[in-house]
Amino acid sequence: MSPTDRFVREATRGLWGQRRRDALTELRGAVEDKVYRYRLCGLDQTQAEQAALRDLGSPHAIARDLSRVHTAPLALRATLALGIAGLLSFQAVAVVPGVQAILDPRMQPACTLDELYVRLVPGATPATAQRLLTTPAGQQQLQTSVLGRLAPEHAEYLRRQLSQPGGMAAAVATCRELTPTYAANLLKLDDVYQALRAAGVTVTPLHGAGLVQLSFPGEEPHQTVNLEHSLQTIGGVQYVAGSGLLNILKSSVTARITLTGLRNPTLTIGPATLRLGTEDHPVLTTDLLSYVMLDWLSPQLPKLPGTMTPAISGTLGTLTPDPAGHHVRVNAPDGALYATLSNAAVLGQRGQSQTAVRAYSLALGAVKGGLLPAPLTEGREVGFARLVSTLPELFAATKKNERALLVYRLSGTDLRQLTYTPVPAAQLRPNTAP
Repeated sequence: MSPTDRFVREATRGLWGQRRRDALTELRGAVEDKVYRYRLCGLDQTQAEQAALRDLGSPHAIARDLSRVHTAPLALRATLALGIAGLLSFQAVAVVPGVQAILDPRMQPACTLDELYVRLVPGATPATAQRLLTTPAGQQQLQTSVLGRLAPEHAEYLRRQLSQPGGMAAAVATCRELTPTYAANLLKLDDVYQALRAAGVTVTPLHGAGLVQLSFPGEEPHQTVNLEHSLQTIGGVQYVAGSGLLNILKSSVTARITLTGLRNPTLTIGPATLRLGTEDHPVLTTDLLSYVMLDWLSPQLPKLPGTMTPAISGTLGTLTPDPAGHHVRVNAPDGALYATLSNAAVLGQRGQSQTAVRAYSLALGAVKGGLLPAPLTEGREVGFARLVSTLPELFAATKKNERALLVYRLSGTDLRQLTYTPVPAAQLRPNTAP
């Protein structure tokens, strides 16, 4: 008997005849719809079925509510106006709390003078910038503040645009076209804590909201979690970096932590299940796993000169395609997760500023149509010269001043049991933009 068969059998106990047959049909339809949606998110059939049944909650609770609705007098049933769809929606809301997410304001597009002012001037706010724009003197102050904080070549370009009729408008339009759209990467902290408490996890603040102790049922109590360095307060609301949250939880608590789905994924932390993001502010699994993989890769990489900092940086995924169109062709199903490690930023910055950071670039992506995005971060207009199979080969290519790309396959949903397997170059094929 399949998990779905067992679920619907338990959920319809207490119903008989046509009522039970109707309930069975509706329940199976609800499960199949959820399985279909999870398959679109990249889960296999088994994972999708497990996630769908988890969403629906306890079959015993559904059986109790269905029995009450289906055995009530007709007038009362009309008044309740629930039916199975209503019951399941309540179950889903109760079992899978949503966590609101936003994009870090520092990653919002900064194309206009007021946007640049907010980005560059410490303590500046959109309201401050708008007030300055209301007077000629304020506009001049805003412009001077922005130009004084830009790199000389960028300041000179902006001055030229400002001096030409329509020049600034054209520059803004170009900026908007070229600026990628990022997914939300900050999670509302209060939503996370509420979801944990709703699942029976005790959350005890130690120092503000960032330093807490978590006590999971059946686990060692009072497990300390320090999120202070991953917090931001925006508009009076505290948010935590999603990738930082996962990596800190992985190393701080003993409860099982899993992540399923590609867009607005489901995160489980012990008994708690959280749905991250919304349609308006989507969260990407690739972004959430980036810090976890950075943590795994960092000890294997050289340090930045004169520091103890590993020479690696993460590249967030975008909701818009790479304008350069660089890809690697792989033999894998849609939704399969991979990571690329590129030396393009290291080589692309050589010979330029002596203070420029020369770091390897890590990017996570999902396969679509047999193609894996391979962003190059620095020097997007230039494709990688070769694919390599191992980290030593990537280092050797760097020494030879050759652009190269190393690809890893990510497997698993349990954050403590993720595997990162280098893919042999012979199994890959570059598909760079012309």
